Amino acid sequence: MDNFLQNSLILIENQQNIQRTLTTLIANLSIIPHANFGDKCLRTLNDLMSSGEQMKELVSSILEDNLEQWLHPNINLVPKPILMGLVLITNENEITNIYSQDSLKYMSEWIKQVHKNKIKKINLLIKFIK
Repeated sequence: MDNFLQNSLILIENQQNIQRTLTTLIANLSIIPHANFGDKCLRTLNDLMSSGEQMKELVSSILEDNLEQWLHPNINLVPKPILMGLVLITNENEITNIYSQDSLKYMSEWIKQVHKNKIKKINLLIKFIK
């Protein structure tokens, strides 16, 4: 898997005619949780974004195109590599233009779910302590 990503990076950097195709492939593979492959794919996309403004625009465009199929109102149904990778990429590259209004609605729902789960866990902890 690591060899695949390394070879893909070399091709993306040297073969402009297949940049979008390979970058899209890596983005699509990022949902695979096995052996942290999805995480590695998103880290690869993050590395690509820091290689120049043109690549940053390409990766942003691909992420924006794929975001709708990855996201779900229930945070538990969103692949973990996607959640972690989006946080990493957004923070390190200071981009927010990949998020549509629909994806922002999902994120607000996720915050509510996380908050609700924390309250439940706190209540269980209080019951346990008593």
